[in-house]
Amino acid sequence: MVNMKLDWIKKLGLVFLLTLLLFGCKSVDEETDCVYHLNQKDYNTVADDSSCSTYERASAELGLAGFLFSNFLVGDAADNFRQALGIPSSASSWDAWAGKTHYENAMRFSGDSAGDSYDGLTRPQEDAEIHYFSTVGALLAMTYIELDANSDGDVSETEIQTFTNIRETTDVAYGKNEIAPAEWFEFDTGAQVYLLDLTSGKCLQKVVPKYDGLWSPGTDFVTCGIITGGQLDGWDPVGEGTVSGECAVVIKVDEIQNMFLAPSGSSMSVANLTQNFVTYVNAIDNDLVALGITEDSDLRKGLSEFTANIDNGGTCENDTLTEVDQIFSILDVAEENDQGASDYENLNLLSYDDISSASDVTVSLPDFSIVLLSPTLGLPVTVTFSCNNSSSLDARLIYNVTGTTYVPYYSGAAAGINNTFTTLKDLNTDASSSVKPNIAGDEVISFKELLCME
Repeated sequence: MVNMKLDWIKKLGLVFLLTLLLFGCKSVDEETDCVYHLNQKDYNTVADDSSCSTYERASAELGLAGFLFSNFLVGDAADNFRQALGIPSSASSWDAWAGKTHYENAMRFSGDSAGDSYDGLTRPQEDAEIHYFSTVGALLAMTYIELDANSDGDVSETEIQTFTNIRETTDVAYGKNEIAPAEWFEFDTGAQVYLLDLTSGKCLQKVVPKYDGLWSPGTDFVTCGIITGGQLDGWDPVGEGTVSGECAVVIKVDEIQNMFLAPSGSSMSVANLTQNFVTYVNAIDNDLVALGITEDSDLRKGLSEFTANIDNGGTCENDTLTEVDQIFSILDVAEENDQGASDYENLNLLSYDDISSASDVTVSLPDFSIVLLSPTLGLPVTVTFSCNNSSSLDARLIYNVTGTTYVPYYSGAAAGINNTFTTLKDLNTDASSSVKPNIAGDEVISFKELLCME
């Protein structure tokens, strides 16, 4: 999915060179100290001097970032944008690279968004031009720093795969969603919570925590307290009896598709990179408007198509998205690290219908009845555990650690489960930990929208 964006960015770089020739640099009618220092490449002096114009200070910040117009006027500039941008081979993280701050300062001096020098004001053309170059330069620099790992000016398929960390579905290690019902289910009488294993005839009274869904050696039904010997004797004449309560099928998350490779070490995720693409491209389009470029121009139409393809709402239909939807349905309720919870009543709970569709193996309901013997006559009594919530049955999730050990929080689960859940959560939440919406054109890029890019 990064491939398409990268091809477009290469084209943007070529368009950048053409517009550089069209717009050129601002002509200076009168020599000033600021212009003198710019010509001497004394960029710090100009950037720090509030008496210099916004255009001059933005130009100085570009120079401090390594961006020199002369570099792009040489014949082979398009062959290695990283070199033309003056990015040192030591720069491996856009967020940590000092040049990022200089690009941001240049855009702040010459821009028209909130917090910029021209917020709410009309910019002169030269400032719109320098902002355009600053934004394109920042977009190109970010792309090559994050993707061009060996700093050769070319981004290979291997480098793209390493950056995204997304495992191919054909990889044998990709695995499946193996989500199966436990041998026991949860039964809440209102006064007490139990786990019942109707196959083995075992019953476990839950005290603290009550609702974790975890099984430990149980006892018989009378001993655990869910029914009494007197109740069984009372049901003896008709041979059947009923206990009513709220039910939840306990679901064991044994395996989750191992979607992601080991982290590449990059400071930026593929989702954040794409989000930045949209932000920068929208800023570039605003600059083109300020420069009088019409909406029907090839460049602006290309920008619009580019952002629409990324910010698409995540509503496509493909096998990968279907599988990710299955995992998201679990992740939405998964308890990550509340290991000290005394009561999981409202945690790790999903509707039975949703969990059935999320599993790659059949999730079947248990038989909610068991045959017990009355203590007095020893006659069989069929005891049915009636679920008051049978029309909207719940599923309670527990996560495999290794073998037969389970926990009620995925941070303690097996590495493959934890890695997929943690990575998906990181990719699909913003800086405030809010889940990114799947809304076309909202300028927020969700993980599903990445999977729907063409």
